Amino acid sequence: MIDIRRLRYFLSIVEEGSLSRAAEVLHVAQPALSLHLKRLEAEFGCQLVLRTTRGVVPTESGQRLAQRAQALLAEVGSLADEVRGLEAVPAGPAVIGIPTSLGTILTVPLVKQVRERYPDIRLRVVEALSGHMQEWVLSGEVDLAVVFGTDPPPGLAADFLARESLCLVGPRDSEVTQGRSEIAMDEVLDLPLIMPSRPHGVREEVERAATIRRRPPNVIVEPGRA
Repeated sequence: MIDIRRLRYFLSIVEEGSLSRAAEVLHVAQPALSLHLKRLEAEFGCQLVLRTTRGVVPTESGQRLAQRAQALLAEVGSLADEVRGLEAVPAGPAVIGIPTSLGTILTVPLVKQVRERYPDIRLRVVEALSGHMQEWVLSGEVDLAVVFGTDPPPGLAADFLARESLCLVGPRDSEVTQGRSEIAMDEVLDLPLIMPSRPHGVREEVERAATIRRRPPNVIVEPGRA
């Protein structure tokens, strides 16, 4: 089955004559747009565009596809308006990514709220590390994701949800933590640390703080999944 979204992306590439300009118009990251184009070419088994010094131009097969896709998308748009009307409620499949550490907190309330407010949405929730979530959003594998951090890559928009405190866990009799409710990041970076391997939200936050201080964290063990 042909993905309508990929056809829409392909038309934009042809109309703009450039992957970068199409990415700006569609508000999609350029690497993700290139991936969709490759998958579309794989589905049809032929090259659809040529990259030249003047930009991107469609091949003969690409021109034929663009003509048919334009008519098809126009028909789909009019059909949606006729069937659902202008005030239709959201419907269809939706995939949302949630970090594993937040799954037990967010998944059940999220599913409950969606079922109550938008019963026509077929929701699927996937859990993984925060770093993987961002890659999945860029590639289009998930529609929306909860991630750690504040700086989304080009082509993605982010809304602040919550702030979370990080805790340093160590031996009960440690001189560093004994009798203290807070510890400075400079002191943390001096300690031998056990931290998750990349990509992981906590690891990225600590490394971001370390970069500001122009020194690496002293990571001695990196537990992770095979």
